[in-house]
Amino acid sequence: SKLRAVVAIDAGLCWNECCENVDERLPVFSKMLTEAVLDPCRTYQSKYGSTKFGNMDRVLTSRDFFRDCMMPSRGEEMAVEPFLYGMTVDPAGVAVPCLEVLSYNDTLIPANCVADASRMHTVNKNIINVTTRGGTHGLRFSGWDGECWLPSCTLDFLKAAYNLRQ
Repeated sequence: SKLRAVVAIDAGLCWNECCENVDERLPVFSKMLTEAVLDPCRTYQSKYGSTKFGNMDRVLTSRDFFRDCMMPSRGEEMAVEPFLYGMTVDPAGVAVPCLEVLSYNDTLIPANCVADASRMHTVNKNIINVTTRGGTHGLRFSGWDGECWLPSCTLDFLKAAYNLRQ
């Protein structure tokens, strides 16, 4: 594989628990998340004339996105719940350096899921875990200016991982 390293930001081990009621629990966040993932799917469809992602015109919620776009893209016709339960990875199989960044203040991933994911480094020496109480889903702020430290942190990690494999 050409993959030399991975940075996983807020990757939950329990996607069903994270997503099962996000539309009701965080309606504004859910709508923003849905729109953010639909945009590249629409671009792909218009560029390549593909119908891989199903009918995106009826997608209004994140649950709709999983049902109407993600599952058809995998060639699956099934209920959303088994699809989300199947989105787990055994951390023992991670074969390249992996930086896992989590926050207990995540709006999408419940604290118990963050706690479980933050222990993945105990299963595999390739996993480095950073768990904070600052920031929220996908954002980590530092200092008075509120600058997000994820880009510089992940760049440093990826450069080190690349140099390690040279």
